[in-house]
Amino acid sequence: MIKNTNGEDFSTPSYQPKGKNQEKYRKYESVGKYKTESILSEEEFNRHVKSSSNNYDRYEKCLECTPKSIIFNNYQKDKVYTQTVKITNVGLEPIHCRYFGITVHTKVNGCFPIGVAVRDNVILRSGLVFCTKIRLCNSNEEDAINCSIVYETRRRSQPYQHSYFLVPVSCVPARAIVQITPLRIIQSVQLFSEKYHIIVPPFTIKNIHVKFIPEYKGFHEEIHIFQFENCYNCLEEKIELIGDIKKIPLIVEPEIIDFKICVANSGVYSTKFKVTNVGKGPFSVCVKISKLMKKHVRVYPKETLIQSNTHCDFSVRLHPR
Repeated sequence: MIKNTNGEDFSTPSYQPKGKNQEKYRKYESVGKYKTESILSEEEFNRHVKSSSNNYDRYEKCLECTPKSIIFNNYQKDKVYTQTVKITNVGLEPIHCRYFGITVHTKVNGCFPIGVAVRDNVILRSGLVFCTKIRLCNSNEEDAINCSIVYETRRRSQPYQHSYFLVPVSCVPARAIVQITPLRIIQSVQLFSEKYHIIVPPFTIKNIHVKFIPEYKGFHEEIHIFQFENCYNCLEEKIELIGDIKKIPLIVEPEIIDFKICVANSGVYSTKFKVTNVGKGPFSVCVKISKLMKKHVRVYPKETLIQSNTHCDFSVRLHPR
């Protein structure tokens, strides 16, 4: 019998496999008071349950566990989780209850992560409760584990007939879901490629930079669709990019071109104006003339590209007719 410093009994089951199915049994060493557990193969477990199927339903009615099943939901890698299960004798006759082992219903990579604090050879009289703790510490965060903790039960009136009482255990890992908060993009930042793919490891943050180059004043709106993929599902997030441009970084000197008083058919009047780019990037400038003035006004150049921190001189000719 094994006891910890608090006097609690955590005895190791004595069942050992024999024969050709021996390689299907594995033993795992747990941490602290959660000692070595016997892991039963599905074939061996079914054989034991089948041999006592006549008594199994009867014992199912005499024992109840609270909660009905142990669920470790959204567990994280290398963190320790514990839950307590209470097994109650709801019948009228005392029942001998002994920890038998764990049957695993799903494939587990590496060391088995579930341990049980066992009180071996417990006699449950009517109405009494037996409590034990179940521990989970998994080093592989991708494992979804389903298993059953098995207790062998016997009645005093029938000491040579036994059955099995199961406590279902389900372990679901936490799913990494990427969350993005919509941002109002007002100023230009670094370039973001439309087909750029990144990998975001668990518990890390990736910054996405977007370059916004307005070509005209006013309200700008764009919808970007971000698609996320992990080993569980595909997610989609729509991000609204908004910018309200009050002015553009171009300076026109002078702001008004005034030819003063002109006489029709009196010749050609000419002047100049300058456009300076004070922004961080190049600007394409196109001069447009109203329909009423197209017959009288010529501007050169009509279209040009002005680099950052440079200027361009435009000449204007007026020939009133």
